[in-house]
Amino acid sequence: MVAYSPLAGLYTFAAEWTTISKELLLEKPWNFEKHGSAPQGAHKAITDLSIAALFSVAAARSDARDTRMVSRGDLWREWLEEDLRPHGMTIEELRKINGAHAKAVKRVKAQIARDMSHLVFFELFDYKPGGVYQLTAKGLEVFKRLENVSCPVE
Repeated sequence: MVAYSPLAGLYTFAAEWTTISKELLLEKPWNFEKHGSAPQGAHKAITDLSIAALFSVAAARSDARDTRMVSRGDLWREWLEEDLRPHGMTIEELRKINGAHAKAVKRVKAQIARDMSHLVFFELFDYKPGGVYQLTAKGLEVFKRLENVSCPVE
């Protein structure tokens, strides 16, 4: 039996996402001559592991459905639940704190909308009316690469 450590898995995931993000940036490069500054927006965000994690979760949810679609509602609820878990709280408990639920939901929805727009920019997802994202063929290919990358043996 081969044992993989979480760090080995994270390293492997990060290395593959770095390769993928480089390829995406080669397809849609930042125009330094036009913008003159360091990359911003989608060009900066695509290299972040938090974007890679959101992509992986959204792609996994999408791939599990015949339509390859995931709603922003599904994503924000799951994200907020995971944000609250280390604090020993649930969404239901957060609702009992005056104003906290609305602020948290607004923050998470805005973050997901912004981060998913970066994935749409690089054509990994298409945005559909009603806050729905559909995994593209290109996005599915990237997801399968991440899903099938092998972790080094320690």
